[in-house]
Amino acid sequence: MQDSFDVTSDEHVFHETSKKMIYVVIALYFVSLFVGAFIFSDLASLVPFAKGLTLGTMFSVLKVYLLSKTLKKAISLEPANARNYARLHYTLRFLLTGVILAVSALEPSISFLGTCIGMLTLQIAAYSTNFLISSQKK
Repeated sequence: MQDSFDVTSDEHVFHETSKKMIYVVIALYFVSLFVGAFIFSDLASLVPFAKGLTLGTMFSVLKVYLLSKTLKKAISLEPANARNYARLHYTLRFLLTGVILAVSALEPSISFLGTCIGMLTLQIAAYSTNFLISSQKK
């Protein structure tokens, strides 16, 4: 174990940051659903969009959880093992992203656009959460 990290403190930071990111992802889900309701005024178009948005958002929440779990484990490993562990889990999350996108593209009742928007909420949440955390430190 590395002496330069307080694992308990780091786990708390990961947990709090993950919670904030998940809240932002869920808030963005509702905003996207609201905007989608205006864009897709007919129910036949809105339902596939909502399914795709839900799938993408659920996957974004899962990725936040998996990333947090990976980081918690990696900080307790030796640097070389931590690097390999993090790379493996990054690759697994990347492959899982491909599976979700493939399912969305191949299933006609799920909007690919909605899935992509739901997945992009993770990036927006990451930047928003970083901004919130850095502005609280000032």
